[in-house]
Amino acid sequence: MNEVALGWDVGAWHCEAGESRDTLCALVRDREGLPRLAGTPWRGGLQTTLTGFEGKALVPAILALVGIEAGADSAVTIAIDTPLGWPKAFTDLLTHRRLPATIHELQHKNTLLYRQTERILIENGHRPLSVVQDMMSSQSTKGMFFIGKAGLTVEATGVWSSGGGPGGPRVAAIETYPAPCKARGGLDKFFAEIARHERVVEACSGGRHVEEDVQDSLYCALVAFAFATDRGVLRGPEQCDPPVPAEEGWIWVPRQCYPNWA
Repeated sequence: MNEVALGWDVGAWHCEAGESRDTLCALVRDREGLPRLAGTPWRGGLQTTLTGFEGKALVPAILALVGIEAGADSAVTIAIDTPLGWPKAFTDLLTHRRLPATIHELQHKNTLLYRQTERILIENGHRPLSVVQDMMSSQSTKGMFFIGKAGLTVEATGVWSSGGGPGGPRVAAIETYPAPCKARGGLDKFFAEIARHERVVEACSGGRHVEEDVQDSLYCALVAFAFATDRGVLRGPEQCDPPVPAEEGWIWVPRQCYPNWA
């Protein structure tokens, strides 16, 4: 299995018995170049795996949970549904007591609360959760812990990667957000087809929270697949003015999610 797109809907730390848990879904490319399900969607708590493995061994251990293998000749793209960066104005205040020049009267334009990537999504009709405003810090630290534990480094704004070689696959990790994908329909065709697969249907059978987690992980996997195979389908940070602070990261979603992009 040479190319894998993995979606990860992140649960909080210690979420093994919670309503919302870590959920994984994996896709590969078929002979026509289209995404198809690989393995079986998995739902549970990743804490033991994240703390028990590191470096090039971590991603294969995560993939094993969905029942697939990825060796040193494989390329794995992981799209993660949690903030992988925090607002620069907030971290400057926290670590250096550096005050922002102004505090905007509108909450969604407050740079202490929302990253630039989130503010752009809000301007385009979406409501991304803020790691500061909306109590996302547990999931966010978990995603960032994975980045560090897997030995991934910044390749470009919003992209973390590692090389392949002995002991593990080549890995790229990005952040995504399923809600805009659902709202604007950019991935609906592929989602509808894969969601009918018997292994996905069975994975969704545990109730509303289970179904939502599995479906979100599938949307994440579709974003990972698009990033790996046709990145132009997604809107990147390159055209932003002012430039996106690298430490804030970027939420990768289809271009259709930005009807008001300027």
